Amino acid sequence: ISEVTIAQRLKEMGYRTGLVGKWHLGDTSEAFLPARRGFDHSVGSLGNVSARALAKEGAGQSPLFYRGTEMLRTLPGAPVTSPVYAREACEFVDQNREQPWFLLLSFNAVHDPVVASPEWVARFQHLPKPQQYYAALLAEADAAIGQVLSKIRELGQEENTLIFLLSDNGNGNAVAETGGLRGGKWFLWEGGIRVSWIAAWKGHFPGGRVVNDPVIQLDVLPTAVAAAGRPVPPQWELDGVNLLPLLEGRQAALEERPLYFRFGVQYAVRQGDWKLVKASGPMEPMLVDLARDPGESVDLSSREPGRRKELQALFDSWNAKMQPPRWQDGRWSGVSKTTGG
Repeated sequence: ISEVTIAQRLKEMGYRTGLVGKWHLGDTSEAFLPARRGFDHSVGSLGNVSARALAKEGAGQSPLFYRGTEMLRTLPGAPVTSPVYAREACEFVDQNREQPWFLLLSFNAVHDPVVASPEWVARFQHLPKPQQYYAALLAEADAAIGQVLSKIRELGQEENTLIFLLSDNGNGNAVAETGGLRGGKWFLWEGGIRVSWIAAWKGHFPGGRVVNDPVIQLDVLPTAVAAAGRPVPPQWELDGVNLLPLLEGRQAALEERPLYFRFGVQYAVRQGDWKLVKASGPMEPMLVDLARDPGESVDLSSREPGRRKELQALFDSWNAKMQPPRWQDGRWSGVSKTTGG
């Protein structure tokens, strides 16, 4: 609770703040709900939505959804939530069209369960069944995003709206495409942390560009503050950087900087094309050159001991300033037991 969210920052700047979709940051008490973390309007799921959990009946069953400070057993339409979230998001944008607004739209798709509306499944009958349902899940989420973008366009707000579209992690489904990257969700290999990221701001960003500079979700807040025409107070001590000069084409590339990742006993640090990664408890850190080896197959530690030592020192220095990991899970960390916190 001591941490300050992006919603709290923007609310202080006069923005109406909304969250539609998956929260998954604590459902143990009202104090951890989005409504208590800076969001004026909030509705969605407390975590992952499963058809099995929705089907359970009886007292003592944990709520799966929230609206404001109210916890709910279900939302109409669940477990297919993409169209529900699209409607909620459009209503939020429409209701706040006369004032600055910030919306975090966090879909359950394409996470399990792999479910979609019948009309979307029918469009992919030509595919094998596992691919059929995954394609329908993806297409329905895509249509929901398009619905929200159409509402912004309809209200004439495209020139005033900075839009980021990104995933929280890489491949988590057997039929998803990883492009040859190693690993997937739950791991700090590139298949788990390298994700698609689209940025749009009509009249500000030139279209059709592919930018290969490594960036991180932590860059969203300083970029949003800069887009609002405000300076970032030094006392915020933000880890990200303002991406506007890069996205607007005023800057050819970002200044090189280390990017840090940590998940339980796993950790990684990237600087330029070099990456040091430890993807399980028993594993020794591995040094890779992502420019030549994006699949992370060759350990260059013995060939580049100085670089390995440098990256390890960078991570150790950063990690010493962080709180200890509060959650370790043996299913993906290579440790013997699961602990929570």
